[in-house]
Amino acid sequence: MIVVAISDIKERKGGKRIGIQRFDPRRSHTKVVVLREDGEIVEEMEGRILGNAEDHAPRSPRWIITYGDNTWTNLHTLIDLKNLDGVADFGCPWHMALANKFARKPPRFMRGFEALRRFGGIWEAPQHVRQRILNFYAEKFGVPGGKPAANKAKISYDEKTLCLNVPLETRIYDLRSLEIEELITMEQLYLELLKRIPRKARKAYLGAGYVGLIDPEKPNIVWYYVGWSTLVPRVPVGIFVYDRESGEIVAGPKHPLEIIWEEGLDEEYPAANLVRREDLYNLDSRLYDRALVGHIYGTYPGEAVFSVTVSLMRLAPRDRGERKRLGLPGGTDWSFPFKLDLDLRVRGYVSRFWFGDVEAVFAHSEMGFAGRYACLGCGVLAQVSMVDPYDPFDDRLLGGAVLLSRDFRVLRVFDAIRFEEWFRSEYGFVGRESYYVGVSWKRAAVSPDGGRVFVPVTVEDLHSREKWLYVFVSDWSGSNVRELGRWEGFRADRLGIVTHWSAWV
Repeated sequence: MIVVAISDIKERKGGKRIGIQRFDPRRSHTKVVVLREDGEIVEEMEGRILGNAEDHAPRSPRWIITYGDNTWTNLHTLIDLKNLDGVADFGCPWHMALANKFARKPPRFMRGFEALRRFGGIWEAPQHVRQRILNFYAEKFGVPGGKPAANKAKISYDEKTLCLNVPLETRIYDLRSLEIEELITMEQLYLELLKRIPRKARKAYLGAGYVGLIDPEKPNIVWYYVGWSTLVPRVPVGIFVYDRESGEIVAGPKHPLEIIWEEGLDEEYPAANLVRREDLYNLDSRLYDRALVGHIYGTYPGEAVFSVTVSLMRLAPRDRGERKRLGLPGGTDWSFPFKLDLDLRVRGYVSRFWFGDVEAVFAHSEMGFAGRYACLGCGVLAQVSMVDPYDPFDDRLLGGAVLLSRDFRVLRVFDAIRFEEWFRSEYGFVGRESYYVGVSWKRAAVSPDGGRVFVPVTVEDLHSREKWLYVFVSDWSGSNVRELGRWEGFRADRLGIVTHWSAWV
């Protein structure tokens, strides 16, 4: 079964509304389309602000959790594949509504805020209760609805535990009852960190955002990425491992570049040496103006996947010959995905790899819809903004998804540019420059066995502003392709059809 979230398409099969109770017909909504592998539509559900990334258990999952991966999205949406339904929760920090700020496991809320105990309870509450809660957060943050942000989320392999992140806190839910088990606040983590971090790093850790993901088999273990700033953490500050049972940090914190330098990986990733060590915690340095970004992308049992990206445009020389001498590619960014064990030792990484006959690097900016490294059952799927040739004198345009094994060996490569050429030829768009064609490899999905790819393709008539979405199942080479379906755009005055995420379960 394939599940895909798409904005601004006409309904082909009317479905239920999920997430929130009230809908504004003037706003753009998102269809969550459930497809069989033969293209039959099982259900179309309508929601709003359903994020641009998702997570689910690897084997026959019941639940999908959606979130905003480095974008400002204010709802986490939990989709029930068994009942073909869903519910959303608001991205404000619930610990502000606790009756006792030290009673976080389980949390005890102030009178009138009891609806927050349950995932989605704010939308199930009567209108006057919901409005009181929203007014409370508007007063706290000085803007209507507060400043919600639905950051990364993780479901345990046994589907008993859900972990999600909002500004200033991590929430742990019992997925069977949808009740909150625990709230982990930035304040309590910072107090633990003060015992371990040097004085020069305190200001950076204090103003950063904390994003934690549970170990999928031992959900008492939480991997944390600390990044600047609070709402959408990007600039790396540190990585550590937290034990929920003891309430203590059991490994770290360490800056990701310190890990790379300590293990001698700067020889493989020389972009790390463009960063001055004295700037790691200096808030006035260029690093904190997004010259260095990163994030956590997922967890496996006893392991977690992170990345750092150095902005070559800001830190590297522009001369191609000098870049060649320094071992740097010619693009604007160079991303370095890596995997850590519970002792924060590197257990896998990718610096350079072969994209067809071209030695290439990941050029991933961790900004907006740039992409991600998705931790799937069949491996790590790299869906990044661009793939650049490693040779700075090579100007070839590359793009597509790369499937890595759990130990970070390249298994398969999907060439999106070649797929676009096939599509234009097969569907009669060759030479028709008034039509935009885009292969959405950053929103593609991989079959559970890793053998096939689900590929969305958008087409727009630049004159009439009409839009269409085609979806395909293909092998990795693009030689065996089957169309699953197509949709028309909802309205010509919209910005365009957007595929937000897809999952093959």
